[in-house]
Amino acid sequence: MQNSCTTNNKLYNMNKIGFQNFRRFENFQPIEYKDVTFLVGRNNSGKSTLVKALLLIIDYLKSEDVRTFSFSKNNVEDVNIVTYGRAKCKNRTDDDFIEFELQFDNFKIDITVTGKSDSTNIDVKSYSISDLSRGLIFTLYPSNSSISISNKSQISENKPSEYEYLLSQLLEKESDLKKQIKVIEDKFSETYIITNNELKSLKEKIKTIRASIRKSIVNKDNFNLDTHFNKDALKDIIEDSILEFSAEYEMQYHDIQKGKKQKKNFENLKAFKDNKFKIESSVLEILEKIDQTTTVYLGATLYKQSALFAIRDKNNTLAQVIHEYKQLGIDKEQGSDAFLFVKKWMSEKEFEIGESFAIKMHAGEAYEVVVNSNGIEIPLADKGMGSIQAMLLILRIATIIHKKQKDKKDYTVIIEEPELNLHPALQSKLADLFFYVNKEYGIKLIIETHSEYIIRRSQVLVAEKELEIAPNENPFCVYYFAKELGVLPYQLEYKENGRFNRNFGEGFFDEATKSTMTLLKLKTQE
Repeated sequence: MQNSCTTNNKLYNMNKIGFQNFRRFENFQPIEYKDVTFLVGRNNSGKSTLVKALLLIIDYLKSEDVRTFSFSKNNVEDVNIVTYGRAKCKNRTDDDFIEFELQFDNFKIDITVTGKSDSTNIDVKSYSISDLSRGLIFTLYPSNSSISISNKSQISENKPSEYEYLLSQLLEKESDLKKQIKVIEDKFSETYIITNNELKSLKEKIKTIRASIRKSIVNKDNFNLDTHFNKDALKDIIEDSILEFSAEYEMQYHDIQKGKKQKKNFENLKAFKDNKFKIESSVLEILEKIDQTTTVYLGATLYKQSALFAIRDKNNTLAQVIHEYKQLGIDKEQGSDAFLFVKKWMSEKEFEIGESFAIKMHAGEAYEVVVNSNGIEIPLADKGMGSIQAMLLILRIATIIHKKQKDKKDYTVIIEEPELNLHPALQSKLADLFFYVNKEYGIKLIIETHSEYIIRRSQVLVAEKELEIAPNENPFCVYYFAKELGVLPYQLEYKENGRFNRNFGEGFFDEATKSTMTLLKLKTQE
């Protein structure tokens, strides 16, 4: 199986999320989510907790106030937590804080928050951004308006560094590859050549990481500086701090030139000055990464069939999606990717809705959607609930495709129970849709689902397209959430033949088998 750490030239190419003392989890160890991640498990097992954590973190990162963590802004409205008391884990009463951890590529974010039980806006105790590739850490303490900038080798030697953690992962992968190559008899086969090349590349990366570890131990450029800030936005705080440290270095440097005694923190300032370009590059990348990261939540929605979709009906998601689709002008750009996407996936070959559709405006107040099916115009409202639900999902994704191509940002789309109202064949088709959306448009997806058919189809795609065979990359990832408190979710890893390396918990794949066995037992009793 491929390790995401080695799929391209970046040493850190992964997204992870973890948290402590949040909702039902006392200590949710960071797990990696990939391009298409499925969250499965029983009701109330914690799937939505992960989603809520991700939405809260992203909303905070994009806010202009580092001091306040809010449960009432933007995406956060979808998480329905409202207060700190509802967010905090009920099983852990000794600690009055919540910690969140998010890693995307080279950056790891750590946020610690606390507040009053009935508060919607709570205080941020600490906000840390670690640049894993450059070895820099920016830590803000909003409660006393202070910030520190240091490099990673300042971390306690008792705690394994990120480099050491990555090295252990790479060494484990190297061991696996050595075992694989050992059993390949044909040394001239394509499989042997690919595996051998991957092993060589991995050895070079291990060599680089070991050199970095040695360098961090003897690095003379270490620094750890802190100061106070009086602004609220991350960009302003870090940039002002850099200017202050630079100015202080210049002042002390000139004083030394005049014969004055060197101050205790001058070596820190000099190391900072020597690494200023690296620091500024890191800051630019951090701010760009936060700006580029866009998360969209598509909640599960049940509808009454309606002939008209009123523009002012804010509670009707389909009405709002139709309005957005129309306002973006996608229906007028019939050669655009977003328009062709809708036409492809609504077709009889895919989700069996129709060949095309038209949006008609009524008195400037409402839309009517008419589907062309076998040459006959049929109001979308007269189609089944499954067709309406599928059309909603397709239109939602089309608007995201359009926006992504316009603003060039990185989109992660969270979808809750997309299988609602769809019969099994079309539930299976959802796996194809998600694979296509990720592959063609680079949109990441996190899907909460109870559908066995979606997961089964993903297994077939892995086997058919050889997604677990190098140099292919498998975008799919599945986590099973157990209902029992204290049990953390576990990943089911795909094998080359599409099977999983372990079983789901009770109540998922085994339900159909149980029913079949019951029927067989009843038949033998006749």
